[in-house]
Amino acid sequence: MIVPARPTRPIRPIEFIIFARPMVLSQLLMISISLIDVLVLGLLGPAAMSSGGLINSYVFVAILGITGFAFAVIPVNGAFYAKGDKPGMNLHFRAGLVLFTGLGAFACLVIFFVDRLAIMTGISETIFEGTRLFQTLIAVSCVPAAITVFLRHYLISIQRAARLDLFYAIAFGLNLFCNLLLTGFITPDISMGMAGIAAATVLTYLFLIGVFLREIIKSRQIMLFQRETNSLQTILKTSQNLFRHGLPIALILTVETTLVSSSYWLMGQFGSTQLAMHGWFMLLFDIVFMFPVGLSQALSSRLATHQCDALGKSHHNTHITEALIASVATILVVSTLIVCGVTVLSLHPGILPAQNTQEILTLLVRSIAYLPVLALASGLVILLAAILRTLDHKTTFNIHILIGYWGIGIGVSYGVMTFTPLGWTGIYIGMILGFGYSAVGLALNCRRARLSAPATSG
Repeated sequence: MIVPARPTRPIRPIEFIIFARPMVLSQLLMISISLIDVLVLGLLGPAAMSSGGLINSYVFVAILGITGFAFAVIPVNGAFYAKGDKPGMNLHFRAGLVLFTGLGAFACLVIFFVDRLAIMTGISETIFEGTRLFQTLIAVSCVPAAITVFLRHYLISIQRAARLDLFYAIAFGLNLFCNLLLTGFITPDISMGMAGIAAATVLTYLFLIGVFLREIIKSRQIMLFQRETNSLQTILKTSQNLFRHGLPIALILTVETTLVSSSYWLMGQFGSTQLAMHGWFMLLFDIVFMFPVGLSQALSSRLATHQCDALGKSHHNTHITEALIASVATILVVSTLIVCGVTVLSLHPGILPAQNTQEILTLLVRSIAYLPVLALASGLVILLAAILRTLDHKTTFNIHILIGYWGIGIGVSYGVMTFTPLGWTGIYIGMILGFGYSAVGLALNCRRARLSAPATSG
């Protein structure tokens, strides 16, 4: 059995960025695909935008949580890949399919009834009129979406991520074409309205499943069509192990969404213009946040393939240091470029003639300076959490995360905006302090973590 080659020296920051490029770009393309749905919903009118946007917001939370579970795939399966253990890889491939199909089915069930849940919280029932087919199809899309997330992380774990950005670029084009076709903008005769957007999402995920499976089969790292000797009980036990390893980061990402959602509610207290500005700010934040997410996947992959030998483990601290340097530099450069772009745009008001748009941009200029610090703090949280999971540390998600996100993040935001002259800018100060406190807590855990191999399915 051939054991995959591993470098005998730690890579430099620039080499790590090059190594992580496909993962980072594919993350950016993933969020771009979601933006297509938002833009096309806007073209269909305000009613479609309000109802479809609300339903999609719940889907986003579900997929984000499922992505957290997928973080376990890289270190656990990556250790088997590093040892050339094909039976172990086969077992985790099947267990992963079972787990993520189940997670997708659970998300599908929740989204199918999300309109009733929203109405119970006080949202008007009229918002959901005429959305049943859209809601059904978007709920169904959660299953292929979850499988896509798993296959993507499985490819990263077996060092087959080099073409991820290409695959997502093709998926981006496919999704855009299907959206325009099925909503009637290309051929009005086959218009499906809002349902066409959901159908385009399903087709896009099915395409990605197909190309990811093809890439896995081409890798020859698993025996996909060979008769499997593992019992159903063994597969389910391995699925449970993956669930346990992925739960901490899934909780972190899910709790993070509550902080972000709270920031929208708090900003809404200052008016619609501030709320619209905050939407643009958080969109720019999401773009920058995709960089540490992709870099954390690359770092997790790098560490996992070095866990099985003493030489690789001797480079752990250096790998982590170099990756953190590369990540911090990337976050600061990208966020600074965005700050400069927004500032330059504000100096040419003729580009945005609409009065309301200009008001939003003016407020955005006042808040954009917080973006690099907020992106850095949140990026360090996901990077440090990925490191702890790869090293199989038991306290990735702990009370510090809840204190940071809920106690400091939401509490300080409310306090500063209410009781100081800073007003709505206090929301960003609270979020920065919340993310920063959580990052410090995770950094202390990293310092205490023992460099032990990831737990296997046993």
